[in-house]
Amino acid sequence: MQAYSEFIYGCHTVKMYNWEKPMENRIVQMRKNELESIRYTSRFRAFNRTQYFISTQLLSLATFGSAWLLGYPLTIANTFPLIMAFAFMRDNIACWVPLAFEKFNEAKLASKRIHAFMHLTVKQEHQSSTNTLL
Repeated sequence: MQAYSEFIYGCHTVKMYNWEKPMENRIVQMRKNELESIRYTSRFRAFNRTQYFISTQLLSLATFGSAWLLGYPLTIANTFPLIMAFAFMRDNIACWVPLAFEKFNEAKLASKRIHAFMHLTVKQEHQSSTNTLL
């Protein structure tokens, strides 16, 4: 958003020096990068939401299926409390762990940006200052 504001603000300079095409190309590239980032984040969130809703069913299927195959009796007294325990685990694990990964990735990206900013080279132009008397 800041780049667009700066682009609009500096429109006169762009027109004066005929920088229209390079600036347009840069903005198009920035939009492509931004859209790619949004798509990646949306896919990641969709995967996390899907995992949240199907984790209890898959865990129950694996647990009760293996218990049945091993010959353990499946009764109401031992299945319902276990399903409730899976639901509690789902709320804690399937909701907070993906959120932690998401925040970790955001922090890693911010760290890379800060690192790149801190290692920019500073260009200093030496101007000779001459004192003139009028």
